[in-house]
Amino acid sequence: AFGTATWRQNPYYIVRKRPMGKGLASPMRATKVTVVVAEGGQYPATLSVHAVRNNEHAAAAGCGSVLVPGFEVLGSSQLEDEIPTCAFQLPEPDPERPVFVVPSAAHGEHGPFVLAFEASDEIEVEEVSDAPRTLWQCEKTVDLQWKQERPFFVQMGGGRTGQSAPRMSWYRNPQFHVKLPWRKQAPKDDGVKPSPDKPSQPSSPQASASPRAAGVASPVAAAAAASSSFVPSSETALALCEGQRAAPQDSGPELTEKELAQLGRIFGSCDAKGDGSIDKRELIKAVMRDADTAKFFGLPRKIRQEDGSRDKMEERFQAMDADGDREVSWEEFVTFYKLHIKPKPPEMDPEVLTQLGTIFGECDCQGNGSIDKKELIRACLRNPDTARFFGLPMQVKKGDGSRELIERKFQAMDKDGDREVTWDEFVAFFQTSCFDNTQADGAAATSKVGLEQQARLGRIFSMCDSGSDGVITKRELIKACRKHSQVSRFFGLAPKIAVEDGSRDHMEDLFGKLDADGDRNISWDEFLMFYEANCAEIPIPEEEEDMPIVVAKKTSAPPPAREIPLLFARLVPVADGNVQAPAAVHIIRNRPGAALPGECIVQNPGHHDIVSHSGLPGKEYAMASEAGAVCTLSPDPEGAVVVIPSLETQTSEARYTLHLLCTEEIIVKRIG
Repeated sequence: AFGTATWRQNPYYIVRKRPMGKGLASPMRATKVTVVVAEGGQYPATLSVHAVRNNEHAAAAGCGSVLVPGFEVLGSSQLEDEIPTCAFQLPEPDPERPVFVVPSAAHGEHGPFVLAFEASDEIEVEEVSDAPRTLWQCEKTVDLQWKQERPFFVQMGGGRTGQSAPRMSWYRNPQFHVKLPWRKQAPKDDGVKPSPDKPSQPSSPQASASPRAAGVASPVAAAAAASSSFVPSSETALALCEGQRAAPQDSGPELTEKELAQLGRIFGSCDAKGDGSIDKRELIKAVMRDADTAKFFGLPRKIRQEDGSRDKMEERFQAMDADGDREVSWEEFVTFYKLHIKPKPPEMDPEVLTQLGTIFGECDCQGNGSIDKKELIRACLRNPDTARFFGLPMQVKKGDGSRELIERKFQAMDKDGDREVTWDEFVAFFQTSCFDNTQADGAAATSKVGLEQQARLGRIFSMCDSGSDGVITKRELIKACRKHSQVSRFFGLAPKIAVEDGSRDHMEDLFGKLDADGDRNISWDEFLMFYEANCAEIPIPEEEEDMPIVVAKKTSAPPPAREIPLLFARLVPVADGNVQAPAAVHIIRNRPGAALPGECIVQNPGHHDIVSHSGLPGKEYAMASEAGAVCTLSPDPEGAVVVIPSLETQTSEARYTLHLLCTEEIIVKRIG
């Protein structure tokens, strides 16, 4: 039953809004869900159903489909319900915090049940397999007792709440130092194979040693002591001495002088010791010191454990440190940039190329394989879809800026300036503009809405634009919703809009948001910009469908092996399970550089971080059948954590069992 230590062993299901394209769930309205559970036979007779989701700490640790204590309750059935019913509203989609529906029965009752879903939009229901429940590969347990008798009274330290500094007595609570066995990480397989005409050379002791171990103190020496695949020439050495850095001779796209200069500046800002390599501490300090460096690595300025930024930094550093020596050399830094950061031109989909060819043919009236400015203007006048594709007006008028917009668009396509756009220039322009987000002329050039999406949006816009004047009026929108279910589903409007049921007010509100300039018409640019700002990540349905609201049920596959180990600290009352006092679990990590006397936590809140805790912020302590907290572990020595269970007050007495579970083998040492 709900609230017991074994409640999470019940079957549970992930519920999410069905993406557009499969069904037509609207991105512009909330989805309300009602769940009913009923017995499928004589038993079970006492049923209930709850909708929950993990807290933010669990989401940051990457729990995913693993339900852990401290969850947030979105809805629940009541004891007086004749048929247990749970109603809730689906929150904003978050893959890291799915919504779980958990049916349950009283202890000892067994039998089949029926779970029925009703929703205001199409939803998917995914039954979670048993794999997440068997995720834990290692478990350590220890019995704990807080009592006003020797020897237990020594550890009666009381509690701490929120991020504020605790009383000094709190540090008297039992402390458990948890870490992973240290292991040297093997170089990551980046999928790059050696060139057949360049056989790999055997590595030498100099090549395998880190620059610091070899006593390297300058960038030139670091480059010379690195991998044998990079032997600097006299020009390279001169460039390095002048503060610049040359690209190592490895696989990957070529770098320009500008890129090399930028990489050299960033590497130099991180390499505070000037030894030709970057360690983890130097990276953290460089990110905190310089906003550009933080942006380059995709990291926040402040690295904390509780918000997941520490784990992200660990992933970036390990991805760069190919040889696992805990230092990033210049070669590793450049290789990482080439393979993971440097923008790569996208490959054109054959369907997109076909679409581009059709549009190019419509514009090339003379059939000479090029488009001039007059041909472009005439094509836009002839076909509204072509105008929308280019993000250009269908009519050119003096004084309204349309002529200047066409001029800028044409010049952006005409790279060689010969006043004609060839097929290669045409393809290159759209390939680059949709990838680099460098074009700002018109809504159609946005990078968030690609060519294929724009074409589908254009079809929906054309369904509404019955007057073919390039704008949508309120009357046209109402008629389109009545005529095309695809339009009503896309906008989240009722097929029949009326004043009595409030659908008219909903339409007026939506129309006002779309009509950015307030001229009572929705232009193509307004339509496209609204879609980009509010629902660009949601796919557009390819064709019109008239489908009832249904539930698609499937069973999730076993989760893939975790790259970062997950630690779960669970506190459960012993004996008969009666909760004797509010309890909580805190997981603490000392900050980089803090002293570690006996591996204990530093008794200064300015030198340690709360990685995770049970319950919600400010409500860590609760009278519950279990309390728990989760976090990720790193094999780095600074990645160890300290688990501290505690009672809310110093006078409380209770007996609990602490379970430490991990997806990998762990080393646990009691230090307090």
